[in-house]
Amino acid sequence: MSGGVLSPMLLPHPVHTPLAFLASPEQTMNLNDFLFASHPILHTQLISKLNRRGDAQRRKANRLTRQTVSNEQRIESLEEDLGYLTLVLGSMLEKLDEQGTLARSEVRALMDELDDLDGVKDGRLDVTVLKEIDALED
Repeated sequence: MSGGVLSPMLLPHPVHTPLAFLASPEQTMNLNDFLFASHPILHTQLISKLNRRGDAQRRKANRLTRQTVSNEQRIESLEEDLGYLTLVLGSMLEKLDEQGTLARSEVRALMDELDDLDGVKDGRLDVTVLKEIDALED
């Protein structure tokens, strides 16, 4: 060491140029750059960059919150539609049974038959199977 200048070989960390950590958004700054930046403008630029990152993260969080609320509203709407359709179908089945047009036992037998069409006996029918059946009849 001569003249009070440290050789880069003696420093414990690699020597960085003061603006290197501001060069690209992918790079992160090390603690040495943060604590020992030699110029006040660097601190101002750093704070500005951190504020922009914080703003971007807040916008992303707000967008995700809006999407969640939107999905919750959509689910609620679908549940209301399902309840309405269940009521309509139940009313029709009741009326058909009362009139003797179609007995509930016939409906149950037909449901068991249709349940096997999608290859899974689970008390449901994949709507695409029903659409394919309808298309074959045309």
